[in-house]
Amino acid sequence: MTFFDLAVSDLMATELVTVRPDMTVAELLELLDEKEITGVPVVASDGAVEGVVSLTDVARAAGLEASTGELPERRTPDRSGRGKALEGGELLRTAGLPHVPSGSVLETIPRTKLGGRPVRDIMNPATFSVGPDTSIGDLARFLSGSGIHRALVIDDEELVGIVTAMDVVRALADAPPER
Repeated sequence: MTFFDLAVSDLMATELVTVRPDMTVAELLELLDEKEITGVPVVASDGAVEGVVSLTDVARAAGLEASTGELPERRTPDRSGRGKALEGGELLRTAGLPHVPSGSVLETIPRTKLGGRPVRDIMNPATFSVGPDTSIGDLARFLSGSGIHRALVIDDEELVGIVTAMDVVRALADAPPER
């Protein structure tokens, strides 16, 4: 089997970490740190996927809060995904958030108004998803074309996994050379 014969189901993580929309941003940051991940699906109590939230979303909201004193309104779907990390980072840089000895601005967030807000207020309600039989080539085009780092794997309207750009890179690095 070559790299290009792989499907999303060959790479996806099936032991999923998810959060509820009413979880606070402070609790989200604690979970992301504990699990050493950067984003998670937001799933309602009935199992419906409501969106995705990442450190980029937290950084964007923190930058807006620090620069304007306002918290973001509930977001609307944005399928472009382009420039979000730069936008969030620039807001943090120019907002004058206090420097923390460890160098992590995100450590200050649990002590702000944002830390007490529910995840639903900052999550991206757009769910970028693929099916488990999607080819690796199609997945790579989807991720790069959408400017995103992760895609939810949905089968029969059920969240069955998550696959990241790093999963694709690892699979490529581990693939035997083609002859």
